[in-house]
Amino acid sequence: GWKGSFAALACAILFSGCAYSVRRSENPVLHQMGVSRLYVETFINRTFKPGVDITVQSAIERMIRSQAQVRLVKSREEADSILTAEILNARFNASASTTGDRLPPTSIGAQFSNNTVATVYLASLGCVVSLEKLSGPGKSKSESVWKSEFNRSKAFPGSNQLGVYGTTSSLINESEFERALEDLATQIALDVHESMVGVF
Repeated sequence: GWKGSFAALACAILFSGCAYSVRRSENPVLHQMGVSRLYVETFINRTFKPGVDITVQSAIERMIRSQAQVRLVKSREEADSILTAEILNARFNASASTTGDRLPPTSIGAQFSNNTVATVYLASLGCVVSLEKLSGPGKSKSESVWKSEFNRSKAFPGSNQLGVYGTTSSLINESEFERALEDLATQIALDVHESMVGVF
């Protein structure tokens, strides 16, 4: 059926992982299916972390551009297929801690000897990504041909491990979290690639 053909085609177009040529003008399967333009719909953010949807979407778009020669278009109406995603999880939690008197320098840590302080945090990022075939008037209809969930995590040091104390600590922790999310988004983009190649 057309699903099997489209699955093979999607692999060839998006990820250059199959035997088909990725040159759009000479690809007979592409010509037959009429699929050459991919629209990446604005990702949906279901988390409390503003902007994480943009981070993940940018990483996946970079991955598509680096792995394929498919044309990314700016609207659904221009597209033959569509990539969508929902960000389900973007947070960080303490994964290791110590008491204040063990924090360097000891002259500062001693003031918090009775306090438990997080020294390492674990950032986590999760999303669901799907590829759909568009059809109908104005490309109003869509049918899913692939869908999968992805989760990644990464540890990062607490501000005290970086020698930062006081009111700026939370800002440093948030900055480290942002950096971790960038790395996790890149890892998930690669996971999307491998998953789709594996399925197709």
